[in-house]
Amino acid sequence: MWRKTSTAERSHRTKAFQTMASTETSPLMTLMSLPDDLLQRLLVGVPLEDHHAAASACVAFRDVINGPKFLALRRQYGFAERGVVLLQTRAISGTSLKIRAARKNGDVSLPTICSHPSTTDGGSRLFVSSLELVPNQRERIMAVDVSSCRWKCVTALPMVFRENSLPGHCMEWHGGLLYVAGGRDNEDNYTLVANGQSAHNSLHVFNETTDSWEELPPMPHATAFAASGVIGDQLLIVGGSGSAGSLLMLQIYDIATRTWSLGTAPPRPFFDVTSVVVDGKLLLFHESGLSVYDSHSESWTEEEVYWSAGSRRGVVNACVHKGRTIGFSREAVQGPDDRWRLHIEQFERATDGSWSPGSCGVDLSGLQDFVSESAILG
Repeated sequence: MWRKTSTAERSHRTKAFQTMASTETSPLMTLMSLPDDLLQRLLVGVPLEDHHAAASACVAFRDVINGPKFLALRRQYGFAERGVVLLQTRAISGTSLKIRAARKNGDVSLPTICSHPSTTDGGSRLFVSSLELVPNQRERIMAVDVSSCRWKCVTALPMVFRENSLPGHCMEWHGGLLYVAGGRDNEDNYTLVANGQSAHNSLHVFNETTDSWEELPPMPHATAFAASGVIGDQLLIVGGSGSAGSLLMLQIYDIATRTWSLGTAPPRPFFDVTSVVVDGKLLLFHESGLSVYDSHSESWTEEEVYWSAGSRRGVVNACVHKGRTIGFSREAVQGPDDRWRLHIEQFERATDGSWSPGSCGVDLSGLQDFVSESAILG
């Protein structure tokens, strides 16, 4: 578990580095005289929480730690540190979106409306969909780099999506490519889609290297606001809402053969739910509990969860971090002033399916709507 470093501890470490660097006979003076490549290899092992202190010691250390090659070297030599990352999906008017992670928080000046589909490239980047309220604009896909708290507009969604609407698509990164499946095909609102209207069956893949979209074979059944995940070389699309209402089906796309098939139908309909993949299983969180699809046995099971049906608590989001499933629950809590407030808590799922309270060192206060992923922090 991460231990949150206090301000006093960080200040003490900074002063210690600076004192050592200012001593002519100190080991740091010897390090500062080394060539840049050797200095980089020596500093990559410094823990992330000490980067600020080390960078404050001298210009040589600062240039290495803030340099463009430092994170890549930390990955290469096995020192890169991962953490759970939370990114707000809505910002208060006049403010920026917030990134929250263990030992690394910041503001991201994204457009102020993001939809919930998110995925990660396995490194430090999170992909989110973002809609800026300007005329005739399709939703864009943003890559948010957690290590630098910067973002880049990767592309706009394909032409099948209309302008100025949150499209309810699935989005998954796999094999260096970004897959987008299903969604709404017009500007009808969320309620109409929930009643089984205005969904499409498209599947597209975006190649960042060539900056191009490719249209792939469409799904057998159109759907919007479905759940998704990738297991092996299979893209799984579960439930959602189609032309006939809620879809009680699992659609499987084989990435290698570019073919679709139908898998074992889920035990209940799923619409706009949180899903994660861990240990070859697809976990779907809903108001009644947790449904688990095992890709090996091609079967569904129902599991008990950390909140009870009918309570004020429900899952907000979930992710997989270091092989553990981490869920964030939201509960309405009445304060001493009789006002109701949303309280976020974190729980972890063990390999036997049991849940327990947990902590990854992320400040959860004041959060309501966010996406969560595991990413490299630095």
